[in-house]
Amino acid sequence: MKSNLVIHPSDTSTVFLSPIYSGLENTSVLVGRTSYDEVFKLCQRHKRILMMGHGSPFGLFAVGQFNSEFFLPYIINDKYVPLFKNQPDNVFIWCNADEFMERNQLKGFYTGMFISETTEAAFCGLGVVEKSIVEASNDAFSAIVHKYINCPKKELYEKVKKEYEVVAKDNIVAAYNHSRLYYS
Repeated sequence: MKSNLVIHPSDTSTVFLSPIYSGLENTSVLVGRTSYDEVFKLCQRHKRILMMGHGSPFGLFAVGQFNSEFFLPYIINDKYVPLFKNQPDNVFIWCNADEFMERNQLKGFYTGMFISETTEAAFCGLGVVEKSIVEASNDAFSAIVHKYINCPKKELYEKVKKEYEVVAKDNIVAAYNHSRLYYS
C-alpha cells in the first residue's frame, strides 16, 4: 500500500501546484487518462490523498480528463466522502474546498476560495492585479506547502499559515489566500 495518492488534473493554470508533491516518496500521481472507477479504487488503497486544481463547493474539476461514459465535471465529488471519512490527513487544495469539507464533515488541510489567476483576483474584488503578483503568491504557497507536506495536518496548517503570512504582508493575493487556509 502506497502512502500518498496525488490527484492533480492536467491544467496549465494549476501547474504551479506540482512542486507540492515533487519528490514526495511513496506516491502515485494521477493527472488524467484514468477511469473514474480506477480513481475510486486507488483512493481506497492509499493512506493519504492530495487533491489539487480548480474546483467548486461540489468537488475537484476534471472535465474530460478522466475516462467515463458520462460527462462528469468532477473527478472528486460526494461519491468519495465515505472514503475520506477514514482518511483524516488528506489535503484538499481547490477553490471552495472549504464548503465541500464542511458540508461533508471531513477532516484534513484545505483551502477556501483561492486566487491563482488574475481573472480570479478581479472576480474576488481585488481589482486589476499584475500577473507577477499572482505568480509570486502561487510559487510561495506551493514551496511552503511542499516544505511541510509530510507533517501532521495541524502542524502543516500552522507552519504554512505562519510562513505564508510573511508573503501576505507584501502581496495582496497571498493576503486573500492566507485568510482562506483551514484544517479540521
